[in-house]
Amino acid sequence: NDNCGTVFQTYATCELLKQCGHEVSVLNLTDRSYIKELCSLKGILRALTIIKFALFRKKYFSNLTRQISRLSDFKQFDADYIVVGSDQVWNKSVTKSLFKDYFLVSVPDNIQRISLASSFAGDSWKEQDSDTNEISEALHKFVAVSVREDSGVLICNQVFNIPATQLVDPTLALGDFTCFISRNLKERN
Repeated sequence: NDNCGTVFQTYATCELLKQCGHEVSVLNLTDRSYIKELCSLKGILRALTIIKFALFRKKYFSNLTRQISRLSDFKQFDADYIVVGSDQVWNKSVTKSLFKDYFLVSVPDNIQRISLASSFAGDSWKEQDSDTNEISEALHKFVAVSVREDSGVLICNQVFNIPATQLVDPTLALGDFTCFISRNLKERN
């Protein structure tokens, strides 16, 4: 998504994994439903935002995949693990048509799944039974599930019958963003 929170959480997650000695790639899962609105004035401003974040990704996400509109479109799973997280990735009102992709429903069974500080961004599970069953099946394939909120731990335990650990937002865990502070600002301090 093209907002500072999402991009910095992705950056922080990648940096934390690299600090643990892992090679990291970012799946560039993109909701393209905004394309029609780009012809309006609001759309032009959105296009500028999209470009700004695309340049950031190109600079700071060294192994960024090509854009894909569905996780099932990505055929080159050459990884031992796939990690999903964090902010509101399990909130259908945010992820919309990509909702099930963030539960990794179409990831091949030979790849281990991990949730890193994923967030439902709500106190309860409000989805339909058919979604609940499919997502429960997907979550039971995860080797580790961590969520950001107390309510997320309860949802995992009570709705999906899986254990979950509560972890802090990756940006707080990383804590060091000095590389984004301009040299002029550093020199003033």
